[in-house]
Parts: sequence; structure tokens; C-alpha cells
Amino acid sequence: MNRKAFSLLSLFLLLLLPLKAQLNTRGEGLKSSIIQYEMITDGNSIPMTQYSDDYGNLLCMKMYMMGVEIATITNKDTVYVLNYPQKSGVKYVRPESDINYNDLTPEVIKKFNIKATGTVEFLNKKCTVYTAEFENEGLKVETTAWIYKGLLLKSVATYGDAKKVELVATSIEENPEVSPETFTVPEGFNIRNM
Repeated sequence: MNRKAFSLLSLFLLLLLPLKAQLNTRGEGLKSSIIQYEMITDGNSIPMTQYSDDYGNLLCMKMYMMGVEIATITNKDTVYVLNYPQKSGVKYVRPESDINYNDLTPEVIKKFNIKATGTVEFLNKKCTVYTAEFENEGLKVETTAWIYKGLLLKSVATYGDAKKVELVATSIEENPEVSPETFTVPEGFNIRNM
């Protein structure tokens, strides 16, 4: 993997850092979903699409960054971060830090300092708004999340020295048919362990 490709993959992971813990894919009663997002950071808007199937056991998040298609594919316990033009990527074990908003245990509530602050309408969906404060990989993270059926529809997060990342859903499809190929690493990709 060349330096530019690795830098893009690193930037992709960094941008998702404050969202990693709350990008729950286990939608309440939803076998599958497709959510279109805009991620806004440093004045830039980056389109993203999240595909989910098998009640959140399969996940694919695709985005275009600096003209390059990048994706994360989560297949049960393994996560792949792919750079499509370079046909390369890395793989690692799925973090256990995902917040399942359908099953907020006392331990998770305490660990992430989660508080429900009310309900709002967003994309014509009734969302519960949660705040959370936690440390992730040495950085303090503060988030506000709009959750519909366990799925993240909007998030505003700050971390480190006030870096802000906003993720806003622009559309959601509930229980669509999602092609199984969406969740597989294409043939010919050079995958390294991270």
C-alpha cells in the first residue's frame, strides 16, 4: 500500500473515531437498512452510504474522499478498510466498544456517560436524543446522537482540541434488499492485518 493510500485510510479511520462507538447497526426490528449520510468536518462535506444486513452483523460504509472510493466492511467480528483504486486494505477485529442503543446496559451507560435528553422529529422519524462523553484512543469525545430504532441518523461530535465532526442522514430505507457482494472484499485486493 503506498503512502497516499495509507494516509487516506488513516484519515478515514480518524474521521470516524468519534462515531465508531455509536455507529450501531442493530436497528430495532430491522433486518437491513440503507442510510445516506453527509459527513461534515473542517468545512468539507463528504457523502457516505451505510448498508446493513443480518440485523447488524453485516455492515458496509462507503465514501468518496479526495476522489477515492473508500469503504469499511464489517462481517460479524472482522472489519476491513478498503481503498478501491489501490485494490488494497487493512483488516482488524471489530471493536467491542459499539454502543447498542437498543440494549443500553448500566455498564455501557456508565462507561460512556450516556444520557437521554428527549425526543425530536428528524427525517420524519421520531428520534431519541442521547449525549455521551468518553475517551477513545486517548482523546476525549463528546457527542450528541439522534437515534431511530437503534440507528444513528444524526451526530455532532467534538474530540481532542475541539475538532468537530457532524454526520447527518439525508435518507433511510428500512428493510431493503441488499446484495451479499456489498459485504465481501473484492477478489484481487491486497489485505494486511492492522
